[in-house]
Amino acid sequence: MRFFGKGISNESLVTGIKKRWLTSNCGLILDSKRNYHPVWRVDSILFDDFLSGIERRSGLSLGRRLAHASSESEEWISIVSNNSFPKGRNPERWKNTKLDWLERGIGNFELLDDDNETRLLIKYPINGPLCSGVFTANWEKATGKRHKFRWNHNNVESLILMISEDHMKIPHPSPISPSWFYEKPVISQNEHIDFWDSLEVESDKYWSIMGRRFAMINQDVILRFENYFLPYLEEIHEGRKESYSWADVDKKRSLSGRSAAASVFVSPPRSQHRRHATPFTTHPTRRYHTDELPTATARRTASMQAKDAAPVYTHVPRFEPGSAESLEYLREHGYVVIKKALSDEEVAHAIDLTWQFLEHYG
Repeated sequence: MRFFGKGISNESLVTGIKKRWLTSNCGLILDSKRNYHPVWRVDSILFDDFLSGIERRSGLSLGRRLAHASSESEEWISIVSNNSFPKGRNPERWKNTKLDWLERGIGNFELLDDDNETRLLIKYPINGPLCSGVFTANWEKATGKRHKFRWNHNNVESLILMISEDHMKIPHPSPISPSWFYEKPVISQNEHIDFWDSLEVESDKYWSIMGRRFAMINQDVILRFENYFLPYLEEIHEGRKESYSWADVDKKRSLSGRSAAASVFVSPPRSQHRRHATPFTTHPTRRYHTDELPTATARRTASMQAKDAAPVYTHVPRFEPGSAESLEYLREHGYVVIKKALSDEEVAHAIDLTWQFLEHYG
């Protein structure tokens, strides 16, 4: 049994993660420790692609905007959720804050030095600007003072965060609401075993599902992030304009929505094999209106029906690679089966890899 911090085991962290993040009847994931605010359970690679996609399509540099959005969001949610705040200038004593970071899957931290300028090591950050903003908000709560911050990526697994006191008077952040309406979600009473299937904790680092790192990003962060870059958004520089349409919103929010949707749903090369959820729901690749969101009961019934349905095998002809008949069949039916695409050795190797993968998960 491995431990991190002082006496908190990986097993306890797994239990805490499952208890904290709750599924709801409308597909939203809720944070039980923070007033049941909606969160996005997001693959770390997708989150990077999401942000870089918006930057590429908008032509804007968004790192600093995300950092300030996450700092504001962290402060506001901590206040309204009545969470215990970290105290003092020694982050090693911030047990609850460290646990919060690990449960969210955003990384970890340690103090390097605290002289004229405080320097910290952010370890395994899910995203540099986001983690820099979150930690600065934690530091301001711990010290009771406002601070300026900047960061440098040390390597792929860490960054250096530099914080110095700011004597400007900055008001507390105000609440922000989404520009759409959805009914108050109801926590699902069903056990979503598959939701946490193959959850594993990397001691003192992050957690993963099926070998892929995930994190929980609060909806409030995304909303504030949008508000930070929205005034500067004039056009989208790539993507098909007709792919997404947004009713009853102004031009800038329509551009923002189109850019975000394209960045999530258009799979980039390094993650082209995946289907992902929107920033606000657990459902893949479809944007639902509130009144048509499938209930947990409906999803469970559909799943049971799918399991009970008898498979039907239909034989289709196999064609030689590059044959004219294969192309004609493809044009007529929309698919084609090519025979002998792999050698016998390649087939045997693929089967071995498949069994190795399946045996790893029992």
